[in-house]
Formats: sequence, structure tokens, C-alpha cells
Amino acid sequence: MDKKELKKMANGIKPEFSLGKQGISDNFIDSVNKYLKVHNLVKIKCLIATDKENLQYFADEVSKQTQAELIEMKGFTFTIYKEES
Repeated sequence: MDKKELKKMANGIKPEFSLGKQGISDNFIDSVNKYLKVHNLVKIKCLIATDKENLQYFADEVSKQTQAELIEMKGFTFTIYKEES
């Protein structure tokens, strides 16, 4: 699936996870990974980001740790996609 299609799909979903004070914990990554195994596409609201650079860091870090692709960032939410393995 190409990024354009994935962005369209992402418009129709609400954030499933909130990245808060605990930051990127092992528990958070495990939960996101389990969700991605079923749904492939997840939107995450970043409550601890203070600006766009900060949001970019968290989006990149979650993408890296879940081995998923960052699809888009809007406001303080970001969407990642992981192809079925």
C-alpha cells in the first residue's frame, strides 16, 4: 500500500494510544506492537510533546522501536504503519 492510501485510511481513525508522562516505556511499545499485528495502522496522540521537533523525536522513536513506518504527523498526533509479517 502506498503512503497516499494510508494517509486516507488514517483520516478515518481516532487515536488509539496516548503517549503521556511515562514516555516510551516497554509496556507502551508492547501494546502498540500487539495493536499493529491486528490492525497494521495506528494513530497515536502525543501528550508530552511540547513542539513539532519534540513530536518528531517521539514519532521517530516509536516507529523505530515498533519497526513501523511513520505515515504522517498532524497536530500532536502521528500515524504509523506496519506491514503484516
